[in-house]
Amino acid sequence: MPLQGSLQIKSAAHRQALGVCIILVAITWLVFGQTIRYDFVNYDDNEYVYANPAITSGLTLHGITYAFSGRHAKNWHPLTTLSHMLDCQLWGVRAGGHH
Repeated sequence: MPLQGSLQIKSAAHRQALGVCIILVAITWLVFGQTIRYDFVNYDDNEYVYANPAITSGLTLHGITYAFSGRHAKNWHPLTTLSHMLDCQLWGVRAGGHH
């Protein structure tokens, strides 16, 4: 009997945790989902994304070398650069996918 009661408690706890996760995902989507319609900003997105052929080409051997070999936009941040390349690979130069 104690085992069955323990399973019921765990099951209830799992359902509660799942419910909390679903609520958090829904709230996050409500807040940030609207960014799909937003455009790039004219602050530095041109240097980092849409006016940079190494980025807009997506993940290529040349692009990966570019990401790790030097600075661009006066910074060295290869993971950010690779992330932008992946975004361009998946979404093209449509800002909504990058958000």
